[in-house]
Amino acid sequence: MTDISLRLRRAARDQEIDTQRRHGAQGIIAHAAEIAVSKNLALQHAEWNLGAGLSHSSSHRLDLMVAEKISTGYFLDQDLVSYARGQNTEYIRLKLLRMFDLFWSAGS
Repeated sequence: MTDISLRLRRAARDQEIDTQRRHGAQGIIAHAAEIAVSKNLALQHAEWNLGAGLSHSSSHRLDLMVAEKISTGYFLDQDLVSYARGQNTEYIRLKLLRMFDLFWSAGS
């Protein structure tokens, strides 16, 4: 394989991972919205990385706002990619539930 074909394959792989990362992030926010509804809470805002996008990094920050209170959680890049693939969904669900529990412990 030539150097150019290796670079093209690597770029295609990186593009696929980027797509999965974005889909995973969207799915996690949708899951957070479902949890909010099940807890009779209004999810006012959800944002990744303080609005800076989802470029590759080792972890990503998710801020959830309910009743003017913010709960922050950190997810590994692999968490987003694997969630898009339908993997680790229970782990993500439990992590989101812990984020919502912070609203209750903060005196909601």
